Amino acid sequence: EAAQGAWDMWRAYSDMREANYKGADKYFHARGNYDAAQRGPGGAWAAKVISDARENSQRVTDFFRHGNSGHGAEDSK
Repeated sequence: EAAQGAWDMWRAYSDMREANYKGADKYFHARGNYDAAQRGPGGAWAAKVISDARENSQRVTDFFRHGNSGHGAEDSK
């Protein structure tokens, strides 16, 4: 289930890159989470791990872009 869930997340990411549509990342991320969670507990776990890693990496890059301004905090919530 976890491997299939990770594959669902990767497929959504690949589809997002292919679509190349600005502002659509939240849709594709939500779709990947949904598809992965449908696999069962392992898929839901994979979706959470990948989502948390994405949010944490985004916080780091936001910090270097904007300093400690709290930029993006609303998105993370």
